[in-house]
Amino acid sequence: MDLILSAPYVWEKDELQSGPVKTNGISDLSFEVKKRFYENNGLSLALKPGVRIPTGDEDKGLGSGKAGYSLYLILSKEYEKLNFHINGGYIRNENKNDERKNIYHFSIAAMYKIFGKTNIVADLGRERNTDKDSDIDPLYGIIGVIYSLNDNFDIDFGYKDGLNLSETDNTYLFGLTWRW
Repeated sequence: MDLILSAPYVWEKDELQSGPVKTNGISDLSFEVKKRFYENNGLSLALKPGVRIPTGDEDKGLGSGKAGYSLYLILSKEYEKLNFHINGGYIRNENKNDERKNIYHFSIAAMYKIFGKTNIVADLGRERNTDKDSDIDPLYGIIGVIYSLNDNFDIDFGYKDGLNLSETDNTYLFGLTWRW
């Protein structure tokens, strides 16, 4: 079982302005639990339900103003040094920002053990656009490193790149994972 607490920090600058940062602060917190319910010969299935807590300032674009929830199904295949993951999910995007409420997510990821307790990861994904007026869904790519301090605790760093105009240009990621 994995417990995931996300506390995103947003630092956004309008590329067309030469002035100060446009938005800056902590966004909505989310809490997720991932539980594998099937494992056999390196193949596994997991469910990952989550809740979003409206802690960010929606007036500044840092939050939704309402609680939301999500549910993901994850199919994984593990080999000795290489793992593959396919994620499909639904996000209920309750909000005060007049955004689309039903969001669907799909991604495919790979993780390769390069040495010791260090893995490199790559992820490609698509998510339904929250903008009701847009039919172009955001596409992204992530590259990162996961270092396992021990069997139950990971630290990860990554870079997320927007692959089309609907996705944020670039995002820097940091995470902690605790398993038991």
